[in-house]
Amino acid sequence: MVLCIECGSPVKSLWTQYGPGNLRLTQCRRCHHFADKYIENDNIIVFLDLVLHKRPVYRHMLFNGRIVFDDDGLNPNVIRMGILLILFDVFEMWFHIELVYGNDHFPPPGVSVVRQYLWLLMLAFLTEVLRHALVRLAIWLWLLLIIMVIWNYHELVNAWFVHAFVVGSNTEALSVLLGISWLETLPIILAGASSTWIVRGIGSYWDPTLRVLIDGLVPILTV
Repeated sequence: MVLCIECGSPVKSLWTQYGPGNLRLTQCRRCHHFADKYIENDNIIVFLDLVLHKRPVYRHMLFNGRIVFDDDGLNPNVIRMGILLILFDVFEMWFHIELVYGNDHFPPPGVSVVRQYLWLLMLAFLTEVLRHALVRLAIWLWLLLIIMVIWNYHELVNAWFVHAFVVGSNTEALSVLLGISWLETLPIILAGASSTWIVRGIGSYWDPTLRVLIDGLVPILTV
């Protein structure tokens, strides 16, 4: 089912093709706007409107964009995105722990870098699985953590800005998908946030260095 991105009404199709290079967008009978203007827009326009949290672009991505399933089943890009998210989660945990303990004490004595990385990789994988089990959307914004590589590596506040941005995007996406208000999405958002605390809290029993991820005044909240 495809929707008009302006009013959310179902439409039969998003465009009609009369010939090669002759494509006409469908006009919504309810609001009289084009059903999906983003079909003819560049990806950069779609990205900028996602950053601005515009509701129409979320309808385009969630209902008209086939970002999860296509004609052949699961979109391969979803699998690639999941792998990237897990790797960035490992990067964030490593960055946070190293910031507290320093390069000389992390990884701990007697623990190789490979072993420590595989341990964090397992935690990141379990966290991602639990997040999706508790409903998680708009995760593409989590990739903004790569900007931390460009920003000052020793400033944890940069991660805070990214996480706050992701929370806002997830809230807007859930609101559009479920047709509910921002306030009504709060329990789902909190459920997604709890997955990170649960996995890292359990992991800290075997690896005390993980406690810096859940203690103190700088908690890392990923929704």
